[in-house]
Amino acid sequence: MTTIKIKEYFEDYTMHESVESKGRTVTEGDINLYAGLTGDWHPLHTDVEFAKESLFGERIAHGPLVFSLVNGLCVQVPYSLPTYFIAAYGIDRMRFTAPTKIGDTLTAVATVIKLEEKDANYGVVTSEIKGLNQDKQVVCSYEAKMAVQRRPKSE
Repeated sequence: MTTIKIKEYFEDYTMHESVESKGRTVTEGDINLYAGLTGDWHPLHTDVEFAKESLFGERIAHGPLVFSLVNGLCVQVPYSLPTYFIAAYGIDRMRFTAPTKIGDTLTAVATVIKLEEKDANYGVVTSEIKGLNQDKQVVCSYEAKMAVQRRPKSE
């Protein structure tokens, strides 16, 4: 990983630069709060006895919860939200490639894979995001796009 300075403008990004977040452990409380917030009480996530008989042998976190946690980890990295962040521009190619279980610790690795100048005001930074568990196994991956202000011509 390279050391990343805080980003201000679209022009501050370079292709293939990469950064890793700190870790965050998934708890039973996270799963229950998510189920309560969304109404998704599927027993695979919330019923110990049901989940024991599943393919996974235990409860697992909801996929959208895992995405939300990984995305939140990205926001905590200065590289991910520049000073002149305009808006989220899109999420593509989302995959959940392994289960996330209670007690797993997630980190996010973000790598710039595309820089697209849109006009004189903004550009789009596309990053490949990988959510990893404590064993460095990819549990979630996606491409995140963000619109970022361009550096004013006077600077």
